[in-house]
Parts: sequence; C-alpha cells; structure tokens
Amino acid sequence: MRILFFTDKLTRGGAEKQIAQLAQPLHAAGHTICVMTIRPEGYWADWLKLQGIRVEQQDLVLWHEGRARSLLKIARLALAFRRFRPDVVISNKYHNSIWAMLAGRLAGVRLRIAYRVALSYEQQNLPARLRRFSYDATSAFVGNSKAVIDSLVQREGVPQERCRVIYQAVETPTVDPADGDAFRTEYDIPPDVTVIGLLANLHPIKNHSMLIRAVAMLCSDYPDVWSVFAGNTDQDQAYTQHLRAEIETHGLADRVVLTGRLSDTRGFLAAIDIGVLCSHAEGFSNALLEYMAYGKVPVATAVGGNPEAITHRETGFLIPPNDDKALAETLAVLLSDDRQRAQIGQQARQYVEKTFTAAREYEQWATLLEVHNG
Repeated sequence: MRILFFTDKLTRGGAEKQIAQLAQPLHAAGHTICVMTIRPEGYWADWLKLQGIRVEQQDLVLWHEGRARSLLKIARLALAFRRFRPDVVISNKYHNSIWAMLAGRLAGVRLRIAYRVALSYEQQNLPARLRRFSYDATSAFVGNSKAVIDSLVQREGVPQERCRVIYQAVETPTVDPADGDAFRTEYDIPPDVTVIGLLANLHPIKNHSMLIRAVAMLCSDYPDVWSVFAGNTDQDQAYTQHLRAEIETHGLADRVVLTGRLSDTRGFLAAIDIGVLCSHAEGFSNALLEYMAYGKVPVATAVGGNPEAITHRETGFLIPPNDDKALAETLAVLLSDDRQRAQIGQQARQYVEKTFTAAREYEQWATLLEVHNG
C-alpha cells in the first residue's frame, strides 16, 4: 500500500512525533511511505530519513486566501499527491487536514484520513463551507483520545460512525540515573533537591503560570524544591517574557529553570521527581505518557484526554484547571511522602507499559487501513 502523510512541519513536538512514529512501523511492514511537509527541516524529518522514509517539501500557505486562491491551492496540492500515487492520505492537525482531504479527493485517493490530536480550541479561521466540503471529503477521522472525538462530534458536527479512537504509543525505557545526574549538573541543579518538571513548549495553552504560582505557595515549607520547564522558548516570545517576569516577581529565579528546546528529553525525564501538566486544554498529551513511562508520578489538570490516561490517586493525580491551590496541595502531599510518590510512579509506569504499546497502536491502524481498502 502507498501511504502519504501530509503535515506542516517535522520539528520536535507531540503531533509531529505521532506522525513519525506511525510512519515508521508502516514502512517496516512493507508499505511505501512518503511524508510531505511544508517545512522539511527538523528533528523528526531527520529521524524519518534515517529510517529510509521519503520526506518531500510542499510549498503551501495553510490559511484561507480567498476562493480563487483556495481552489488553486487545492489543485496544486492534488497534483503533488498524484505524483506519489497514494492509496491513502493521512493528515494531522486542523488546518493541514482541511486542505489535504480536499486535495486527496481531487487526486482520486481512495482513503482519506484526518488524524486529529487536539481539541477544537484551535482558531478555525476558515470559511464554514470550506470546512464542510473538507469534512465531506474525509473517509475517516481518527482521534488520539475520546475527548478529541467527542469534540469533533459535538462541536464540529462530524458523524460518530466515521470516527475512531487510536491512542498513541509510548516507549517504556530503561531509566539510567546517570542521565538525570548529568542533566542536573548541566543546569546547576543540586543533586539532593526535589525537582518538579513540566515538559511543554512555552505557549499560553500550557498554562505554565499555574505551576509558578503553586511553587510560590510551597517555597516557605519546602525550600529544597526546584522546577524545570523544558520546551521551546521561542514559539511565543511575549509569553516567555511574561513567565520570566512572573518567576522574578515570586522570587523564584534561583529555583526555576527554563531549558529551552531539548534535543533529547531523556536526561530531563530521569532528573525530575514529579511531572506536571497545567494545560487549559489537551488532546492526549505525549508528555503525560512520558512522565508515566519513566515512573514519575504525574499531576495534571482534568481536561481533554488527561483523565483517559490517569486514574486519580492510582496512576497519578487530576486537579481542576486554573486551581493553583489544588495543585499546591497535591504537590505538598507528594513532597511529604516519598513512598507514595514512588509507588504511584511505579503504578503509572506499569499501566502505560501494558496499555499504550506500539504493537497495539499499529494493529489498530492496520485494521483501519484494511477495512477501508477492502
């Protein structure tokens, strides 16, 4: 089977990782794969090429530019698709999928799959008619959580019978404490402090401020607690500056580290003791699964797909969104009880090791492709 993936970029990020780690096992199973992207540089582009997977650049503007330009854009993309002669086109994210599904139909691609990994909070600045035509051109919608599918059905009017949930996989690694020690040394974090980590690009939807305020509430009772924010600081520079100012205002500059984009997150994950996710909205977080895979107890806002990954007080803790006090109180419980922290972290690791496997994800995608291709 010839399978074409279409995405806007292949830099290090959760949505991009999911595309890459779906393309690789399909390639290994003997399918012919091409990943078409607007920006062909980046970590996952390099990774795909190392796997022997073809990566192509397609020059395209994703926003709406008027009817005539939109029709021309769809036609150009359809021609690019035809050159690969795909049996299937899979596209992730909202804007990517709008154009790819229409181009796929025009190119005569039999199976057109919109792979959605985020809720419908995205700015839907495209005409309603264009969205409707694109949804009609979509053979199947795959969401990486029930929350994503519920959003598609309830907020966007997608028929339930064309939707299915396929959870992404996460690798459960052998954790090397030396990786964590090296990370702490690199960022001048003392070896004997407790580290609360937040793995997410610095963007307002991730609500890093909530953790800053919670740590400020804890600092007098727990002076040996540090926080590390691991993620791209250049994506929204105004937001980054706001966070730096907030850290200074709360007097936390000596115990909060902003790493910027990490080329490898293993050291960070090995170094932290608690993993936090404060997001206003989530589809299904890769970071949350990675905390759990490393045996780090997760604390997350009860939004989107987070409750599908965490069973409260068994594999982690769920708190209300925007509730600084609830986050501080939950962290205080974990900081006061090393045994509970270790036990729940181990239960979290065992859960993802059993549930979110690459074999299960591949089997579900293979079944979907087989059913639709007859």
